[in-house]
Amino acid sequence: MIVSKLVVQCLTLERLGRICRLPSKTVPSGWTQAASWARYSAAYFGGDSCGRWKDGSGSADFANKKVTHHSAGEPICWCYYSCDECPANNYCVYMGNGMYRNHVVQTEVLEHFETDRVEVGIY
Repeated sequence: MIVSKLVVQCLTLERLGRICRLPSKTVPSGWTQAASWARYSAAYFGGDSCGRWKDGSGSADFANKKVTHHSAGEPICWCYYSCDECPANNYCVYMGNGMYRNHVVQTEVLEHFETDRVEVGIY
């Protein structure tokens, strides 16, 4: 099957019907995303300035999984000069001039997350 000049691989899943794997981060017009079926560039990606609190589905395989997304919530202070000083239970953002600001971590589970998505399930 071809969608917008991209070759699409389709498969039939027991009790779910036919699903197609589109090599794209977005769903083309006229198509619907199949639940949370997608494949991401890695199992985990992104994160705060210190490499913690990474987003991801937990799998780099084509799977029906939602993505856990972390972001900076309410700021707490401007008081750290390195990632080692910034508390591990906070989301730390580098602000320049050697300063890190720590934030409350906001966590949400998302469907249809496009960041780092390389394939999407459509029907």
